[in-house]
Amino acid sequence: MKSRFSTVDLRAVLAELNASLLGMRVNNVYDVDNKTYLIRLQKPDFKATLLLESGIRIHTTEFEWPKNMMPSSFAMKGNIVLTDYEYLILNILRFRTDEADDVKFAVRERYPIDHARAAEPLLTLERLTEVIAAAPKGEVLKRVLNPLL
Repeated sequence: MKSRFSTVDLRAVLAELNASLLGMRVNNVYDVDNKTYLIRLQKPDFKATLLLESGIRIHTTEFEWPKNMMPSSFAMKGNIVLTDYEYLILNILRFRTDEADDVKFAVRERYPIDHARAAEPLLTLERLTEVIAAAPKGEVLKRVLNPLL
């Protein structure tokens, strides 16, 4: 049984979650403990709860998890940025400027989405077959696939 999420696991589960949760809005976020978070999502006709346990798992759940009365210090240090469909910042919890990158996080500024790394498409079945067939005999599969993810 696995005890940690690999890059391959993460890519697979994110593709699956993207198909079912895309377009939902975050209703609430709870920290269960210092490594586990519940994110309540909703659409007008559908609700879901996403469980994130750092390095271990990420999936939707219907289990009613116990929640801390007070958020952790880690959760309190975060920031909330509300943008419109063009990533223009409408409201922000904490204003800041990143001097090194010349990026300003403030109302009516554009959220710097262009600094994010573009998602690479998943390997096709054909490409995956090619990579595995070309791998040296006895090589650990994780070492073969990780550079491609």
